[in-house]
Amino acid sequence: MRLQNIVAFGLPGRGKTHLLCAIGHELVRRDHSVLFIPAYRLVQKLLIAKRVGGGAI
Repeated sequence: MRLQNIVAFGLPGRGKTHLLCAIGHELVRRDHSVLFIPAYRLVQKLLIAKRVGGGAI
């Protein structure tokens, strides 16, 4: 199994969330695991993990 990340960026209102939700939904339908998290929250979690010294997100 190959693990991959998808990151979308661009101007507000261009359909990034809609597109990625559709992709995530299809992946779940095909029995894959999906983590959908806003970039700001991911950065917060990474900074906390770095400060604490590790751990899973």
